[in-house]
Formats: sequence, C-alpha cells, structure tokens
Amino acid sequence: MPVLQEKKNGKVIKTKDGRSWFFKTTYKDLNGNIKQIKSKKYELKRDAEDAERIFLISLTDKIEYKDMTFKDLILDFENSRKNTIKITSYMSYKKRYRYLNYFDNIKLNDLSITHFNLWKAEMNKTKFSVEYKNNIYRLLRTLLNFAIKYYDYNFSSLLLKMSNFTNPNEIKKEMLFWTYEEYSLFIKEEEDIKYKVFF
Repeated sequence: MPVLQEKKNGKVIKTKDGRSWFFKTTYKDLNGNIKQIKSKKYELKRDAEDAERIFLISLTDKIEYKDMTFKDLILDFENSRKNTIKITSYMSYKKRYRYLNYFDNIKLNDLSITHFNLWKAEMNKTKFSVEYKNNIYRLLRTLLNFAIKYYDYNFSSLLLKMSNFTNPNEIKKEMLFWTYEEYSLFIKEEEDIKYKVFF
C-alpha cells in the first residue's frame, strides 16, 4: 500500500497544478474479488497518505474496524462532512483539529478518561479563553459521538466523565460598541446602500 510519486526516467512528473503524489493498493471487494486501485494525484505526500487511510477505512466493515486511531477518525469525519456542512463550519473544524492532535496516535479502543484529563491539563496551559477551549471540547465530543454512531464504539461512560472547561477567575470581555458620533464617522464613508442598510 505504498504512496508514490509519478516519475518517468527518474524525473518527477507533475500535473499543471503541481500534483504528483498518489497511492496504489490492492483490496478485496464485497464479493471477495481482488482489485487494484490507483488514486488521483495529490500535491503533497501527506495528502495522498490521508486519502489512502480514508479509502482503507471505507473498505472495512465498520463494526470490525478496531485498530482505528483518533487521527483516522478525524480523517473519516472530515471526509464525510465536507460536502454536507457550510464552508465556514468546515473551516472552523479544520482550525480546531490541531488542538486535538494530542490524541492522534491513540487507538479508539484505548481512549480513556486519563487521556482526556491529560489533554485538558495541556489546554489549560494555553492562553485561550474558556469559551474557545469549550468550542474545541465540543468538537471532541462530536467526534466521539460520530465514532459511536458509525463505528459502534462505546464511549458512553467516557462522555459521562468528561467535563467542560471552567475558570471562575476569568474576567469576561466587555462588549465593545460605538458611540453615535463614532458610528456617524464610520457610516458616512460607506457608499454601498446595501451595507449602509445592513449597518
């Protein structure tokens, strides 16, 4: 199941937009027939590797897929959601995945409250607001619920033990607003009637 780069006479061949990496693998279909697939080309090696993992996950009976890592789960979740949610939500998820990379190599079967508490302790060392940390926490719960629904993992006990972030000493930011004079200075610079009405 190698990830390869398109070459000819030892030289890398790229598409017009710079793609050259692909994966090539053999697999058994639902009827037991052995087939081979060569993927489309990707710009980066890691993109081809991620695409291969998603492909292999899709082949496997999900109930039997017990070696899935947390990163596999993210890749499958991302692949299943990218065409069904708004682009703003999709990009918001992508920004937050990086804060869950602590879990990447942990097999879902091994995931425990200890892992969660250690991750939470690391998150508490950041300067993120409680609200932002809880947004990341909600994404984690969404991913675990996705694993429950589509892969039959049992995270009921873990989800019950998990808790959101709190900080009674955090000073909430006050809402900023313009005075009428400040607003007047701003709105007279806006020429588009659509935005004048909006503001």
